[in-house]
Amino acid sequence: MKWKLQSVPRAVVQVFWIGTLTLIEADPATAAAVDHSVVLGRLNASPTIVDTVGSPLTEVLVGRLSEYFERCLEARPRVLSKIPVSGSEPLIVLGTAQMAHLYNVPPPPASGDEEAFSLATLRSPRTVVVASGATDKGVKRAIWRLILLTQQESEGLTIPETQVTETPWKSTRGYMLVNWSPDDVRTKFTNRMVNKCVDVVYR
Repeated sequence: MKWKLQSVPRAVVQVFWIGTLTLIEADPATAAAVDHSVVLGRLNASPTIVDTVGSPLTEVLVGRLSEYFERCLEARPRVLSKIPVSGSEPLIVLGTAQMAHLYNVPPPPASGDEEAFSLATLRSPRTVVVASGATDKGVKRAIWRLILLTQQESEGLTIPETQVTETPWKSTRGYMLVNWSPDDVRTKFTNRMVNKCVDVVYR
């Protein structure tokens, strides 16, 4: 089901979390109180995504982010590998700590954690969101934060002015399969009704 920006009475955020679409509805009074927001795109006008990392992971992330913008704005973003020297459309720039230094914004924390990231917005000379990570895994975290911060307003898809650097509180995380009933009983038969749902240990 598609919906248009002008038909939405209140601020709605569409969040993709590992392929799951979640709708979060914000209080209109709270949304109206946000004066310092950056417009990322408008109906039929998506921002340009610049992937300066170019790893297999960021290629997947760019695809997910492009799908998110397309669903919100009904226009597929342009994807580039280098920062364009011309144009006025907003840019979503994915990069490492060097990219943060290039735009003179705080880099990811030097914690040694590969998931450390920095997310910052700029207004001049054009709207730019810099999502930088210690590695491409940090870029993934920055993109998640970007999506969570976006809001659907009357003027378009916006994000509050942001300048954040973070490191995951848990450096090692994983998951395991928890079988709540025996999968293989005495090696004679297999229980096809076994629950193989993933139980996330840390996230």
